[in-house]
Amino acid sequence: MTSPEHARLNERVLNHWEQEREGQIQSVAAELVREARAVQDALEAFARELTEASHPQERRRFGFL
Repeated sequence: MTSPEHARLNERVLNHWEQEREGQIQSVAAELVREARAVQDALEAFARELTEASHPQERRRFGFL
């Protein structure tokens, strides 16, 4: 059996580790969101480039050509 003091210490340590873990999870999640947005932006830019290459805008012609 553990003493009440030892049980309180264990609870404090456990709470500390849980807070530490939660902070790390939030940090990793935020970084993943930033990276996902960067990938999305790159894919959207690539899609625009493909669309522009597939459907180039007609250039205005000079009247004498």
